[in-house]
Amino acid sequence: MRTASPSARRAGLAAAVVTLILAVGTVGYMLLGLAALDALYQTAITVTTVGFNEITPGDEPTTAYRLFTLALVLAGVTAVLFAAGVFVDSLVENRTESRRGRRMRREIDKMSGHVIVCGYGRVGRAVGARAAVLSDNVVVIDEDEAAAAGSGFAHLVGDATQDDTLADAGVMRAAALVAALPSDAANLFLAVSARQLNPALRIVCRANDHDSARKLRGMEIDKVVEP
Repeated sequence: MRTASPSARRAGLAAAVVTLILAVGTVGYMLLGLAALDALYQTAITVTTVGFNEITPGDEPTTAYRLFTLALVLAGVTAVLFAAGVFVDSLVENRTESRRGRRMRREIDKMSGHVIVCGYGRVGRAVGARAAVLSDNVVVIDEDEAAAAGSGFAHLVGDATQDDTLADAGVMRAAALVAALPSDAANLFLAVSARQLNPALRIVCRANDHDSARKLRGMEIDKVVEP
């Protein structure tokens, strides 16, 4: 399962904070005597510090009204500044990730006779360490961005069972592929897909139990490993 990136989590947090401020402000102004639409309007112009056409429940705002507005301004400005900071950080991070991704694709495109490790969990890490001894060129595919990036190898973030992902990893030029996904069904599907894309590919497949290993050995798989 692919996990959310740090920038996505920060963006979600920023959106939640701003939404909470708007909700609290609207409810607060309604309790102070404003209608629902007026309360939302007053909250919006207060949080954004636009400050025009202020609506009050009477001719003059009460002390409670002034104190609530003051607290909302402080909380709202803080939330908006936080959200703006997250937005800018996300733009910078996305641009950096885009450049890093292009460099990674160019590096993989230059590889030939390399080893592709699909799934960088406990088994994938052990296989990757061994593969690094046998070959200078290793490509890791994992849906978890942190796991893929932390491998230290050239890597792709994606679903290894998809033909496009395998093609991006250079499966047609690869010497071997290790199917180390958590699911035996996924490993079988991956092995079949990889074999169709590169009939000469050496395939090593992980199996979690003897029954699955027996079925896998009946396929065109070079080696089945039962951790």
